[in-house]
Amino acid sequence: MTELITGRSGIIELLLAAVLLAIGVEFIASAAQSLLGLKPNTMLIVGILIVLITLVYFVGRLSLNRKPSRSFQGFIVYRPEDKKLIDIPRYEYGTWLQLYITTAFAENEALKILWEEEPLDHEGPFDQDRRFPKANELIVEATEYLVLRRLSLHLIDYFKSFERQRLSVYQRDDIPDVLLKNKFMELFSRPMDQRLPFVRDAFQDEQENSFKAFVWVRYGESGAIYEQFELVLPPQSRIRRLDTGRIQLETNRFRMNISVEFSGASTGLPWGFQKYYLGIEDYTDVRRYRVDIDVSVSFKLSAFLSGSGWCYYWWIDSFLEDLQETIAQDSFFESIGWETAQTVIECTSKSFAQDLGDRKDG
Repeated sequence: MTELITGRSGIIELLLAAVLLAIGVEFIASAAQSLLGLKPNTMLIVGILIVLITLVYFVGRLSLNRKPSRSFQGFIVYRPEDKKLIDIPRYEYGTWLQLYITTAFAENEALKILWEEEPLDHEGPFDQDRRFPKANELIVEATEYLVLRRLSLHLIDYFKSFERQRLSVYQRDDIPDVLLKNKFMELFSRPMDQRLPFVRDAFQDEQENSFKAFVWVRYGESGAIYEQFELVLPPQSRIRRLDTGRIQLETNRFRMNISVEFSGASTGLPWGFQKYYLGIEDYTDVRRYRVDIDVSVSFKLSAFLSGSGWCYYWWIDSFLEDLQETIAQDSFFESIGWETAQTVIECTSKSFAQDLGDRKDG
């Protein structure tokens, strides 16, 4: 958004410069008209065309140079022996992903079978239309659901003081193509009276209230999760699926593409993290994978000429910052102060080894 404002400022400066330049060129144009014998109407049309072509060119250049894009590299830790993800304390992405996977399997046995038959470390062969195991697809869908859930909560909070009738509000039934193709969103947002772990709770809620109770989040005794899904967007906004792991959000002023990629590529973690933070002694007991989330925003040409209504769009930067803090691997290690912790571990280990050596020599 800050780059967009810079772009708009550049256009305003360009227009002012054009006005000043036009005053000087007017004298030249008057002389040229007399010399060439052109009619005033012809000169006017030519002048307007030149101005429009110039403006379109510069606005196009500015829009192409103002496409804020952020990439977030997350990571997961997987234990092949029991085919489970490892919970990573204080790492929101890792914690939520592990929770979504576990709770979905507890309620939907079919998803668990897909995960176990073609786990993350499965090496094929696959069908001709697939390159990766089914477990990879589940990681992509669970991550996509997490990102959309974060977007939902972020926008609900941002637009809470706006007039609701001026906004575009999407609930589960409003975007079936996005929901039904994501197994986790379809499961977790399905009405409670249609899910075995919650059907008694839903019936009790209706009995205790004269209207159907509105619940945002509920956890079942078996570990199942119900999460009400609602996406509050600027006026006349639309959301659609482009492909697996790719969602497009379109408003009157920009398009936002959200893409999730998980190819099973490994990633490196800082020295000592696995042993001292996760408590896993043997380095070969687990595998470490990277997950990539890209969010690109391309502003429409009309956005550069619009001066009002920007209050509906100021959430873009804060949403990207939220994803940075939630998903990015480097932000996680910075938040837990791992460089400092690693230094303490190294110094303590060397000190302990030195003390032990001195005792043996003594």
